[in-house]
Amino acid sequence: MSREIQLQVRDMARSFSNENIRPIAQELDESEKFPHELYLQMGELGLFGICVPEDEGGPGFDTVTYALVMEELSRGYASVADQCGLIELITTLLVRHGTPQQKIEILSDVMSAKKLVAYCISEAEAGTDVSGIRTSATKCDGGWILNGFKFWIHIDAVAYQGFV
Repeated sequence: MSREIQLQVRDMARSFSNENIRPIAQELDESEKFPHELYLQMGELGLFGICVPEDEGGPGFDTVTYALVMEELSRGYASVADQCGLIELITTLLVRHGTPQQKIEILSDVMSAKKLVAYCISEAEAGTDVSGIRTSATKCDGGWILNGFKFWIHIDAVAYQGFV
């Protein structure tokens, strides 16, 4: 990735953050509303799934570019950057471990924020230390049996209910 491209992407993220995120940051903090419209705009700009390879439908940027985008979004409002990080995590997992069908059905909608995703890591005994997680998934006829307890799930209510 050329330094010139990295700086262009950073500048675009900075401009978006200054013009669209910072002016509403206090309102977002006070209302605790999920800013889905903002995320749809970010999806249109390609700010989600930054490291997804081009042949998988993403921009194919490197981790330095991702870090620059996260820094600029965080300057606007850290929770917005957090959502970008969540989507990067999910898209990375889909690219590396997803089936071709999952990629077709999910990947582009996640990167565009048309489909909301969540993840659940935190457990009472482990916190967010994934090496200490005790929840298990066992394949069965028709799906999976999940056993375990989570005490915090990132944007669970929003992803579960759809758009609020």
